[in-house]
Amino acid sequence: MGSIWTIASILCLIAAAIFLLRENYDWAFVLAALGALAWILNYRFQIRGTINKETETTEDEREVSDEDEDET
Repeated sequence: MGSIWTIASILCLIAAAIFLLRENYDWAFVLAALGALAWILNYRFQIRGTINKETETTEDEREVSDEDEDET
């Protein structure tokens, strides 16, 4: 999912640059803002994935420690 937002961000920023060169500042601003939004969403999905992985690891460690306590 993250790569979709990265591609969208890059495409929006390229389009914004083209509109900026054509001196169409309104559309350049809109597309630059959308590109920034896509980048932020990409970053958000990366952080969420990292947090989910750490949470799963922590839960697995708890299960292992609970099993060790049951054996003793």
